[in-house]
Amino acid sequence: MTNRMTSPNRLGRAVVVVLGLLMTEGLYAQPQTPTQAFNAYRKTLAGATAYSEVLPFMESKGRSMIELMPVPTQAKMFDLLKKFAGTFGDVAVTKETVTGETAILELSGKDPKGQTATGSVPMTKEASGWKVGTEKWSSKPR
Repeated sequence: MTNRMTSPNRLGRAVVVVLGLLMTEGLYAQPQTPTQAFNAYRKTLAGATAYSEVLPFMESKGRSMIELMPVPTQAKMFDLLKKFAGTFGDVAVTKETVTGETAILELSGKDPKGQTATGSVPMTKEASGWKVGTEKWSSKPR
């Protein structure tokens, strides 16, 4: 007598059902907004140790330029990116303006002296979602 719980057919059907549910969840998941994509990028960048970890968040033009660089140059550029990103603290998106396949995020934060800083970052919608462009920042002396 075959145990019903370990029957190959039942186990196979269970695996198919679970995989189907996982795939359906992925298909119907809400796409990220530009703000959500930017925040995910900043969070990943904070803990990243190499460009490869943040490349999926970057717009294709910037990503292609980095991928063409020799590995030692990539490492130096990544160090600069980490330094720049760490320059501004308490970064928050204050406004999101979406126009078709592009968006501009207005940012607020603190510069290294603790002064209020404002910035912006362009976002581009690509096949895999919203991608981050180059952040621009400025701060005014008190």
